[in-house]
Amino acid sequence: MTAYKAFSRLALPLVLAALACNFPLTPLPRPGHSGLIEARLAIKPRPHLPLAERPGLKPIGPALEDLPRLSPLAELDLEFGPPGPSPRDEDRPALSGRPQSLDSEHFRIHYTTSGADAVSGKDGDQNGHPDYVEHVARALEYVWQAEIEIFGWPAPPPDGTLGGDERVDVYLVNILTDEEIAGYADGGYRDTFVGDNPNTPVVESRSHHAFMALDNDYREIGGSPAYALDFMRSTAAHEFMHVIQYGIDGGEPADWLWEATATWIQDEVYNDVNDANEVLTAPFKAPDSCQLEYGGEARVEDLDNWYGEWLFLRYISEHYGHATVRAIWEAAASLDGYAAIQHALGLAGTTLEELFSEYTLAVLTRDFEEGEDYPVVRLEGKASLDAVFNPLDGVGQMGADYIELPVEGTLTITLLGGLPGQVVGIRGDEVHVFQLEAGRVAVEGSAFEKLYLIVLNPQTAGRERECAFSGYSVEVQRGGQPSTADSVRGRGHFRPPRVEGLLDPDG
Repeated sequence: MTAYKAFSRLALPLVLAALACNFPLTPLPRPGHSGLIEARLAIKPRPHLPLAERPGLKPIGPALEDLPRLSPLAELDLEFGPPGPSPRDEDRPALSGRPQSLDSEHFRIHYTTSGADAVSGKDGDQNGHPDYVEHVARALEYVWQAEIEIFGWPAPPPDGTLGGDERVDVYLVNILTDEEIAGYADGGYRDTFVGDNPNTPVVESRSHHAFMALDNDYREIGGSPAYALDFMRSTAAHEFMHVIQYGIDGGEPADWLWEATATWIQDEVYNDVNDANEVLTAPFKAPDSCQLEYGGEARVEDLDNWYGEWLFLRYISEHYGHATVRAIWEAAASLDGYAAIQHALGLAGTTLEELFSEYTLAVLTRDFEEGEDYPVVRLEGKASLDAVFNPLDGVGQMGADYIELPVEGTLTITLLGGLPGQVVGIRGDEVHVFQLEAGRVAVEGSAFEKLYLIVLNPQTAGRERECAFSGYSVEVQRGGQPSTADSVRGRGHFRPPRVEGLLDPDG
């Protein structure tokens, strides 16, 4: 089961509990969470950077270029028939009251108007369906059109007659109060195994069907009724991506990739809601954590790291196109974890190591399309002349440390310990990047307003329990033959970072 945590910009985040697993045949719950649409819904496009030509890329869905982020201005105009039956299936949620259903083109929504799971009975159009259920249906059909028809992800496999027919089943239950999660998608069991998804032109071997659960009202989130609906819509986009992921590879072991992708897509589909920004603390305040770390267990700063890693996918989509993120999951049908990412990046004309180096620079300068709204990265510390700088704890796999350097004359920076690094000089609107060679580089420090060393750990862990920190030390000395910058680029949304004290995980 993939579950999506609740994050609210209007209330303190709920403290949520969940168990992780690696999708065995009987898994424990794990944490989570075309022209047709243009004709029916007003869209405010946010175009991505163009994709380069990528010979050999054969995506599951259409090869779509220059895809927008979407910000719907109105709900889809759908018509609904009277309430229908909601059969009780084993291993599906049991509603607290008499179950009813609303059918849209692709979804059957199961709800009740009595008991703990009751939705509000308000029915403005007097059609027998509560208004909230209709809002859910319109959101889900919009999400289907956005993720499948516009963004080209594959439709999930049907579940036979479970829930009554082959449509994707969505259950409205009181999970925010009872389970303290905003929504979940459930699959990955022996009974949900499909093997090959009939909705794709390729042959998969690990496809599963799945169902979704959303909260019955989202009132626990706080804020206005309008915000509760926006939160529901964003959660629907997140959970439906999990249903799609199950349909591609219900056995993918990279837990962080499930949650990072689903959090990334909710911001692509509902760009103006921005709930995904609530989990950006981890990549900015604990940038040296291992990418696979669930977060919040040993360090408070990397709480919700699996979700916060959506920023890594945002960097990929902004520079190599939305379809490259989709290509990662297409590759996941036969490859696992970083092997799938490396395959997709190879098709995009880059490598994981090259991309990671560029990504860490973007984190420092907040060089993302919406970077002005993101946190400022945390400094590991400030190095001094003629002294050895040692970090508090080193750098985890696919993590980075940021160290401020003095800007006094010509400097030789030496990085000891075998990790790669890059020096970044900020001057006016320019960012100058110097790559370390054999752990060393000389820079004219006085030419810059600010100077930083980024220490990178491009190693990849196979699984979360293999995560470890690599140590290093830094020496800064006067003198040397200044190097010419390897690249010069724009300033992005840079603001000077600062050293921040670590929080007590037991406090």
